[in-house]
Amino acid sequence: MTIKGLEAKIVAKNSKIAEIEIEGQKIKIPKEYLPANIEVGKVVHLHFMNCENSTSQEKKLAKEILNEILNGK
Repeated sequence: MTIKGLEAKIVAKNSKIAEIEIEGQKIKIPKEYLPANIEVGKVVHLHFMNCENSTSQEKKLAKEILNEILNGK
C-alpha cells in the first residue's frame, strides 16, 4: 500500500469553519476535522475511504503510517 492523498492548503480559518484549497478549488469544512494546531498557509493531505470496510482500511493505513515512521520510509 502506498500512502497518497490530495494536497490541500488551509487558506482561511475561523472559530468553526476552515476553508481549504484543492487544485485551485476552495471548499469549506468544519474546523474539527483538522489538526488542532494547524495554521493558515499549511498543507494537509486528504484521504478517502470506502465506508463499507472503513475499519479495516483505517487499521491498514495506521499500520502503514507506523511502518513508515519506524522504518524511515
